[in-house]
Amino acid sequence: MVIGGDPSEVREHARRVRAWAEQVDGVAGEVLDSSSVAWVSDAADRFREELEARQLEVTVIVDRYRTAADRLDALASALEERQQVLSNLLAAAGRTFEDLADAVADGAGEVFEVAEGFTRDLAGAGRDVLDWAGL
Repeated sequence: MVIGGDPSEVREHARRVRAWAEQVDGVAGEVLDSSSVAWVSDAADRFREELEARQLEVTVIVDRYRTAADRLDALASALEERQQVLSNLLAAAGRTFEDLADAVADGAGEVFEVAEGFTRDLAGAGRDVLDWAGL
């Protein structure tokens, strides 16, 4: 599982949105090319004006698609960066836990050694008492 999402999937969405922008831009260009048809009349002039107005609207839409694709790419990059930071933090936490476990194990070993020393001292003192008592 990828925390926060899969950057490659987000980039794929960005590519798809960018492709839509290119398709819309291409179709709009073809439509605008039709305004160059040799048609002379008041209706033709109004038709060309209408085409130019629609071309501006389509340009705004295409720009929005491209902006959305750019933002998706930025999101994918941010996800990758944050996932790397999280991965580094988790690795550091794992190392810290291992260090703590090693320290506890070392401490337990030292406690065992001290307890063993006390036991030997106690056994020696017990023998001394028994010797003194003649037993």
